[in-house]
Amino acid sequence: MIRALVISILFISQLSFAQNPQITRCHQSGGQFVVADMYWHGQNDQVGFCKFGLATAGALDVMSFIDSQKNLLPQAFADYSNGITTCSGEVVTARLVNSSTQMNVCIYSDNSMIDVATLISGKEASQNQLFNLFLGL
Repeated sequence: MIRALVISILFISQLSFAQNPQITRCHQSGGQFVVADMYWHGQNDQVGFCKFGLATAGALDVMSFIDSQKNLLPQAFADYSNGITTCSGEVVTARLVNSSTQMNVCIYSDNSMIDVATLISGKEASQNQLFNLFLGL
């Protein structure tokens, strides 16, 4: 009885995990969904990111980009695509959940996000090849 209950709970948790549109769109794009803790605007928050190899971008931005049929370019993606390698937004430190890994995130006025290392290395960097493919560059 307890074993059946545990299996049911695991199945339900996996089902709701798979139904999260941020996670779904990230995986559909060939990315890996990760969650990071951030302290931003006076609040602690957990934010979803989509990792394309070593490149990292906001999962909400990935989702909105896909849902707009790649017609709506978040500011973070526009700057990156245009070869801008400096952050014109606010830089916030994020720590991946269940990890000691930290990253600096550039948050633009439209709340789009990109890892500062991804932005600085630029679209010509080999480590950003998967992200470039996603963006159609």
